[in-house]
Amino acid sequence: MNVLPFHGLALLPVAALLLYSLYRRYRRHVGPQEVTPLRMGLRVLLLCGLAVFILALPRSTLLHLGLIGGIATGVALGLFSLLHTRFETRGAKHYYIPNIYIGLAVSALFALRLIYRFAVLYPQMQQAGGFHLPNPGDPLAAMGGSKSLLTLAMLGVVIGYYASYYAGVLLQSRRAVAAQPAPAVETDGAG
Repeated sequence: MNVLPFHGLALLPVAALLLYSLYRRYRRHVGPQEVTPLRMGLRVLLLCGLAVFILALPRSTLLHLGLIGGIATGVALGLFSLLHTRFETRGAKHYYIPNIYIGLAVSALFALRLIYRFAVLYPQMQQAGGFHLPNPGDPLAAMGGSKSLLTLAMLGVVIGYYASYYAGVLLQSRRAVAAQPAPAVETDGAG
């Protein structure tokens, strides 16, 4: 049995990291954000890779369907959010202004799941003097385990939302660049 020692102060860095990540997520959903094709493309690839990795883990068909259903819901939310995203060009840089409510709702959903898991696990840690991992080989054990349909569905929503949203922003940005008129080339009159 795998036992991790627990001290109440151990939650402080975790809580600080969670608050910082929520702040960064909030900043990503407020105001104009520069379109960064390489970074956004890598995020899409990493999220898709994560989905494939989780789907490749052995588990029941019901859990696979929960993850796939979450991804489908996330994609629908991402496309809906993309309809409410504005694009603008300033000089040579392209920006997108995301819908603040949809993106924050998806992020809050995932954060609430993590907070819930800590609230459930904290009493166990206090009573046992340590936290017993139910399955040390499960990469999702800290979030409730890969046997949690709710965890996989919520993770699927986050993966589907951000992968589809960032892919859509990249496509819309490319279309905006292609639609811009080419700059006029001046000649010096010598020909």
